[in-house]
Amino acid sequence: MFSKMRALLSLVTIFLLPISVDAGLFDFKNSAELYSSYSAKDYNKSKEILLSSGQESPVYNYDLANVYYKLGRYQEALKYYKRAFGKDVDEQSRLHNLGNTYFMLNEYKKALSVFEIALKIRDDKDTRYNLELTKKLLQKKKEPKKSDKKKKQKEKSVQKSKQKSDKESKKKVKKLSKKELQRLNKLEKRLQQKKRLKKMLEKSFKDRKVPVIMYPLIKKPEEKRRPW
Repeated sequence: MFSKMRALLSLVTIFLLPISVDAGLFDFKNSAELYSSYSAKDYNKSKEILLSSGQESPVYNYDLANVYYKLGRYQEALKYYKRAFGKDVDEQSRLHNLGNTYFMLNEYKKALSVFEIALKIRDDKDTRYNLELTKKLLQKKKEPKKSDKKKKQKEKSVQKSKQKSDKESKKKVKKLSKKELQRLNKLEKRLQQKKRLKKMLEKSFKDRKVPVIMYPLIKKPEEKRRPW
């Protein structure tokens, strides 16, 4: 916001011809109220007076465009500056103000072309200054800032390192999975060997004849021990 304000302040004083002085503007002979309101910077009142006048001419449109510009209503100002082409309106001044309006709407390319046309009609130091300022702004828009370049480079390097680490981790996972598979295979082989051994032992025990031990049914009488 601050930078935009600085850019606008650096713009040379906008060449809006005062509607109270310059020839070819609205006839103030019967409109002292309009004159006083514009001089007092009461632009809302000036707008109401102009709109209620019911006139339609290039001069009227030019005056109304100037009032809208002063109110900061640049879209309306643009509309009436475009309509103001014609008799009793200085074309260089109209184009200068039209270029300023485009500038305020951040349409710098259009402002540039309008300033160039205005300078072809008549050379003017204010118009030339605004043209150069607009060129500089367009150049800045094209050239990325150094901080932005550094930021992009940093982001790229971070992204590359991340991709590299991801690849390495994937490789590690693959290696681990291979090792795990090998271990599982070994375990399965061992289990199978154990099962085979177990079966073999069971079979051998079944086939082998084990002698039965017969214990005597009648126990021998125990010898009586004499007391000491």
